Amino acid sequence: DRDVTGVQTCALPISWGEWGVWDFCPDRTFVVAMELRSDRVASGSGRGDQMGLTAIKFYCSEPGTFNGTTTLTSSTTTDGAWGSKFYCSHTVVGFQLRSEADQGSSGDDTAANNLRLICSSADSAAAVLEGDGPARGDWTTTQRCFPRQAICGLQTMVEPSLGSAGDDTGVNNLRVEIGRAHV
Repeated sequence: DRDVTGVQTCALPISWGEWGVWDFCPDRTFVVAMELRSDRVASGSGRGDQMGLTAIKFYCSEPGTFNGTTTLTSSTTTDGAWGSKFYCSHTVVGFQLRSEADQGSSGDDTAANNLRLICSSADSAAAVLEGDGPARGDWTTTQRCFPRQAICGLQTMVEPSLGSAGDDTGVNNLRVEIGRAHV
């Protein structure tokens, strides 16, 4: 069973967009991996509007195993390309979001750009997995679960397209649901 114990959100100075729907791991499963989609055009490439992260996908499995059959996504855009999958050996117990502050009227806003997962392990110290999103912005404070808890749900804030004249961003923020891991 997944006993819900709370929700964690990054405290960010920007909030362009709207919260999407929650998506949850099935009972007795937790987040064990991630895959990021991003608009990874190099800065200074001459391309107009860069968006940063455009989607976050989590994979659910029973603690200590990986079958990867259940995926979680919330709001996304269709821009960008999927990167590599990053796996924890056990469960995900925390995260950090790399986010860029408002660049002002003359800059190109990207909002969220990358994600780090904090992995637990039944037999070793926590490992940190850093995604392959763009390297723009700063890392937020680490959000961690309490002992015997793990991440089991996902909700993202995504800015809708502003059209050809707008400065689009993709993912702006992330919320995770925390559940009691019976391991």
